[in-house]
Amino acid sequence: MSNYAGDMVSIDRENHTVTFSANKFKKITGTRLASIVDRNAYCSEFEVACDICKLFSEEVDNKYTRAGKVIEPKIRDYVRKHPEKMDSLGSEFKIEEPIDPDQCWYNHFGKSSPYYRKGLVNCDHPDFGGMVDGYVDFKDGTRAAVLEIKTAGVEKRESWFQNEKFTVPEHYVLQASLYCKLTSPELRKIVFAVGFLEEKDYEDPESWEPNESNTYIGVTDSHPEIDIVMFDAQEWYNNLRSRASNGRVIIEWTPGNKRDEEVVSLIEEFVNKQKAEFTTPFPSGNTAESMGGFSTADTLKGKDTPGKSRDVKKRPYQTKLF
Repeated sequence: MSNYAGDMVSIDRENHTVTFSANKFKKITGTRLASIVDRNAYCSEFEVACDICKLFSEEVDNKYTRAGKVIEPKIRDYVRKHPEKMDSLGSEFKIEEPIDPDQCWYNHFGKSSPYYRKGLVNCDHPDFGGMVDGYVDFKDGTRAAVLEIKTAGVEKRESWFQNEKFTVPEHYVLQASLYCKLTSPELRKIVFAVGFLEEKDYEDPESWEPNESNTYIGVTDSHPEIDIVMFDAQEWYNNLRSRASNGRVIIEWTPGNKRDEEVVSLIEEFVNKQKAEFTTPFPSGNTAESMGGFSTADTLKGKDTPGKSRDVKKRPYQTKLF
């Protein structure tokens, strides 16, 4: 059953709930973890629940994500050329490239991942997943640290430093700490490499090059509460699934929360648009079937209109967001 069919979503503004169909839940990834335990100021618990249930998520293809994809390998090479910035790891090491996401269904920690088949990750937490930006390995091949690469606007540089000391925002530490845990219970070091971009760099990321003034590399420990956070996230996830009855889920948003209200409005807008499309009359004497198309009932089962490609960018849920 499609999560996008108009009559499959019910919004109750009086009780601040959204009811919808959900047959499969996405993984708890590093980008979702902090939001689930209310430690991410940029994404609410309601929004991440909508994402996990495949009802709504932000568009993932924009100039910021495109710039990140172009710049990530540049920063990884920069880290490779500057081992002196990771002296605290205490040994010579090499930078390991991440496995291509298409080879592992966008989850480095799943059983379809080459990492798993080689015994290089810990799959004891099947409801968790995600993708690393690489690893820092000792010369003998053992993992020294998870490599986490970020890009940020120069105007956000201060949020990465406190009293001139490199300080990683907590939700990013939780993200990388989860990947440490999913790699090996003994892995507790993270190398963060952050590139700071000006607005022009987002328009032309190919021209951006990392250097001492725009890129910072720092080594930090895994979050001391990662086990507790993972436990709480698993409890939250189990509770979300337990609320599904006959494939339908009810979740609440926080009244007065600006972002929650925006998400509800976007869902409502999309639902109304779909309802209008489903009820558009056909030319006199014709039906969907007689015109070679699908009936409304078929569309509710998730089929596409013949000859019309899926407009993924306009759908609330992006299929490749993990």
